[in-house]
Amino acid sequence: MSKEVNKRRGLGGSYVALAIGLSGAWLICLSWLGASLHPPAIWARLYELRMASANEIGDFVAGAFAPIGVVWLIVTVLQQRAAVADARAEFEESQKATYFVALFDKRYEVLQQVRKVLGDEPTSDSRVALGKTTEMAALLFGTDVPKLLRQYHSKFLRYAIVDIEIGRLERAKVIDADAIARFQAEQSDIVVWLFDPTNRAKLDDAMFLYLKAPAF
Repeated sequence: MSKEVNKRRGLGGSYVALAIGLSGAWLICLSWLGASLHPPAIWARLYELRMASANEIGDFVAGAFAPIGVVWLIVTVLQQRAAVADARAEFEESQKATYFVALFDKRYEVLQQVRKVLGDEPTSDSRVALGKTTEMAALLFGTDVPKLLRQYHSKFLRYAIVDIEIGRLERAKVIDADAIARFQAEQSDIVVWLFDPTNRAKLDDAMFLYLKAPAF
């Protein structure tokens, strides 16, 4: 529960206490006014009240206690406003919690997709999947995670280009063994980079940081 809600509820109790105090003060004033009258005047007032009609008695009571009714009406309005504000604040907190849960689920889904794509050597399908995952990560994570994923995607793309070059050289009439060997060595370097534990740990740490703290 937020501090604002607790503060408003504390004010609600203060309003009630203030209304009770004002009501008591008004009753004391009425008692003092009645006690300040001389006995003959008191008996005269009581006699007039006895001889008055029901409507007149009602008017007298309403006039005497009207200030108390006004005080409690104001307190009721203030409490209702506080209750509406509390309900709005709780709804906003609920919406925020729902949003963070959904965001966590989406980020965890991206993490699982990244692990799946990077689990094997690059293929055309995995390259396309990694590109889509990188685009999704750009919407769900900060700038650091998409940046790391783009590095992996560029390696996937370079691996595919080198693979095409090797195939082209192998189909040539005159096979350039040295060129093929260079491209194969480059492919091996790419695979080593992709499966380097340091690079993987850097990516995992960046993604787990957002899973622990959903806000950007």
